[in-house]
Amino acid sequence: MTERPTPHTREEQAKLEIGHTEISLGVKWTLFVVGLFTLFAVPAVQTYRELRRHAEGRRENPWPQCFDIFDALPQATAAYSEHTGSWLSKTFRGNAVLLQAIDKYEKDLKAESFLTQFVLPPTQEVLVYAGSGNEQGYVGRQGWLFYRPGIDYCTGPGFLDPRHMARRADSGTQSRPAPQPDPRAAILQFHRQLAERDIRLVLMPTPDKATIHPEKFSSRYEGRRMSVHNPSYRQFLDELEAEGVLVCDVTDALAQYRDRCGSAVYLATDTHWRPEAMELAAAELARLIEERIVLGAAAVDRERRQASQQVNHLGDIAMMLKLRQNQGVFGREAVTIHPVTDAAGLPWRPDPAAEVLLLGDSFANIYSLETMNWGAAAGLAEQLSCALNRPVDTILRNDDGAYATREMLSRELAQGEDRLAGKKVVVWQFATRELAVGDWRLLDLTLNRSRRPADNPPPPDRELIVSGTIAAKSAAPRAGRMPYADHIFTVDLTDLEVHSGTLTEAKIAVYLFSMRNQQNTPAFAWPIGKRVKLKIQPWKPGFFRRYGRINRTETDDIELQRPWWGEVLE
Repeated sequence: MTERPTPHTREEQAKLEIGHTEISLGVKWTLFVVGLFTLFAVPAVQTYRELRRHAEGRRENPWPQCFDIFDALPQATAAYSEHTGSWLSKTFRGNAVLLQAIDKYEKDLKAESFLTQFVLPPTQEVLVYAGSGNEQGYVGRQGWLFYRPGIDYCTGPGFLDPRHMARRADSGTQSRPAPQPDPRAAILQFHRQLAERDIRLVLMPTPDKATIHPEKFSSRYEGRRMSVHNPSYRQFLDELEAEGVLVCDVTDALAQYRDRCGSAVYLATDTHWRPEAMELAAAELARLIEERIVLGAAAVDRERRQASQQVNHLGDIAMMLKLRQNQGVFGREAVTIHPVTDAAGLPWRPDPAAEVLLLGDSFANIYSLETMNWGAAAGLAEQLSCALNRPVDTILRNDDGAYATREMLSRELAQGEDRLAGKKVVVWQFATRELAVGDWRLLDLTLNRSRRPADNPPPPDRELIVSGTIAAKSAAPRAGRMPYADHIFTVDLTDLEVHSGTLTEAKIAVYLFSMRNQQNTPAFAWPIGKRVKLKIQPWKPGFFRRYGRINRTETDDIELQRPWWGEVLE
């Protein structure tokens, strides 16, 4: 009787097939050559491009970018030497600086790669046609785009969930501190700080785009009149209202407008609301203030310009997708804005003496801040002033609504500037996505009465040319990762040499653009210790009106209370 062979297992069969696979010598050599060429071609092409950029004056360092990592060693050594404490704490400080530099180095390598610059845009365009976005923007339905943090807010876990907050509180690294995840702590602290000065806080969480238009993101909401909030949102409102915090929640008003008019409330390719939605929110906010807070007599009448103004622009999410310059996937979107003028017919301006102070982010700046490319003098503050028929003061800053404007207020008070003098109400507007992803740090709002502005008057109007060594610089975002096109950061300069004019300070803080029109400037990559030459002017009201609302980061040295505006000299 013939014995039947034992069948092979799947693993044994695979080994037999692979072991008997024959590859010709020509194929072997072809694969070897292609692999070797690919291994060396990419860095070779990148090095050639960097050397050519240096020859053309577009790159300062003559060495290829891969050598930039060595710039971190002097920074880490300086941090170690200057730090006070034990050798262990000095080591940790130097290591933290080194880790920050390594992280930035890796991001710079990726951003400057020719593969990123030349291969990614057309590839991303194909992905968009296929319904896929990138790590910042999601492709929705009918040509709509959505900002990822907004989607994460709507679809993620409750932002008040203890496990979620614990994960965020433990997410810090040596190079990036963990956020304070609980918005209630910061809001209630702010509420009590203002109450001590008889000032009422009005909270205005601005709904995310996906909250009002979920049907544009997913077909599951098609034909359903509903709004989608984070699971913790209702609990959040109830707890604040129980503590006496006034909340102007415009979600229902915007949803009703959407259903009544049958039209979009938010921009299709941008993170922000349309002008008509913002004007509706301003009217709701004005109604709440008038009903719940006693203000002084109304000021002289404001007037709305009779003629409407048409503006059109490509949305910020579309730009974050990093498509080709001549892409034909998304077009410019047109809106009608209503700029507000004063009684003399001049564009509206905030009034520091006003009883109402508005703290706001890009939802307040859009249609007001000209550099956002959606018009000017027609934003939330302008419309609120028009609805209230009284002046309004503002502290506005794109992005980081969880802390940025409060931090600006805190700095002014610490420097002796009493921005809260005469105020009866502070409106704090921020995007609801900040509730899930923002840093709700606690801040001191104590007025430093020992330092008065008169003790340190601003320098006279003058233009100087100086050279200095960068002693510190504030953090700055990489282009394409944030829903705004411009950013200003701060560099602290020491070892000053004055080439033109007179300067008495030994150390100054200078504001510079780190990003313009979704492109990082050369200053963005400056290392600490670099010697730079700048044209500087005092940070006067004219500069503040023009640039003060652009997202800006500061260094930790609050002693440098008189900043300068700087322009790079080649």
